[in-house]
Amino acid sequence: MIHVMSSVVTFSRALADATRWRIVRLVMADALCVCELADILKMPQSSVSSHV
Repeated sequence: MIHVMSSVVTFSRALADATRWRIVRLVMADALCVCELADILKMPQSSVSSHV
């Protein structure tokens, strides 16, 4: 039970980041590679890759 709770908390913290939430929303709509996400988000590919 404790392991499940910590997983939920960790997952929630990850999605609390605005950039990560945008990435999740984008890939839910369409399969996108990091280079496409970087263009959409106007961020360097290395930053997007870190968030993924």
